Amino acid sequence: MSIKALNSWFNNLDSEELAFLFPFEYEEAMMSCDPDEDINSFYKEVKQTWKVMTKEEKIKLYNELKEA
Repeated sequence: MSIKALNSWFNNLDSEELAFLFPFEYEEAMMSCDPDEDINSFYKEVKQTWKVMTKEEKIKLYNELKEA
């Protein structure tokens, strides 16, 4: 699978799928007492995380979601 295809797949994930793949980040954002932390903060964080991941790490997440 190409990087372009992986990025396209990632960009089409909904919040439930992202929460499954990044549970710690989701819980951290949604349970925060900081009023500036919300679902948008979560999206920004996981998008940044995705950008720095290797192709192998991205494929692993892809496979995890497909198996769930």
